[in-house]
Amino acid sequence: KLTPAVLQEYLSKVGVEAVIADFSTESGGASGGAPKPKAEAKPKQAKEPAQNKKKNKEGTLLALQWKKDENFAQWYTDVIVLSEMIAYYDISGCYILRPWSYKIWDLIQQWFNEQILELGVENCYFPLFVSQDRLEKE
Repeated sequence: KLTPAVLQEYLSKVGVEAVIADFSTESGGASGGAPKPKAEAKPKQAKEPAQNKKKNKEGTLLALQWKKDENFAQWYTDVIVLSEMIAYYDISGCYILRPWSYKIWDLIQQWFNEQILELGVENCYFPLFVSQDRLEKE
C-alpha cells in the first residue's frame, strides 16, 4: 500500500527532501473558515531563446532553465525531462514514461484502485485514439 510513510521513506532513499503540506485548517475547505485571497497573477515570461541555454558537448541541457516561483509550468517540465522521468514522442500530447516514473504512476494507480473499489465503483479504460495517417507514418 502506498501510504504517506512509505512515500516519505522512498523519497528519503532516493535523496529527495519531502515537503509536508498541512491542509487541515489553512485551506478554508471542508473545515470551514474563509479562503485566503489569491496572490496577484504574475505576467508570463517569454521563454528564453534556445541559443541562450547552457548545453554540454552532446547538446543536452545541463541545468534547470526556470525558477519554480517564476514559471512553475516550465520549471516542472524541465524537472521531469532533465531528470529523465519522461521522453517526448513525436505525436502531440504523447510522451514516454521511463521506468522509475512509470513505477510511481503504477503505485498511484494501485492506491487509487483500492480506494475506488472500496466504494463499489467499477473501473473502465478509454484507449488512446491515434489518427490513421499517424499510424501509417509509424
